Amino acid sequence: DQETSREWARKLAAFHSKFGAASFYAIIGETDAMLEALDAAYQQRDWALINIRSGPFFEPYGADPRFQALLAKMNLA
Repeated sequence: DQETSREWARKLAAFHSKFGAASFYAIIGETDAMLEALDAAYQQRDWALINIRSGPFFEPYGADPRFQALLAKMNLA
């Protein structure tokens, strides 16, 4: 359920896996939380961000201008 997913996202974020947390937020449709976690992952230079374009979790957010701005910062737009 969504509360369980939120709890997993919080646990991942606490262990410095911001990208993992963003993935969970993406799956449950929490766009704002997902983008915050992705931005934190970017600030931490999280190596996992290399997967942002290859996995299905973030595909539904491809048209979001905030997601596009993040991709542009990473030279992936």
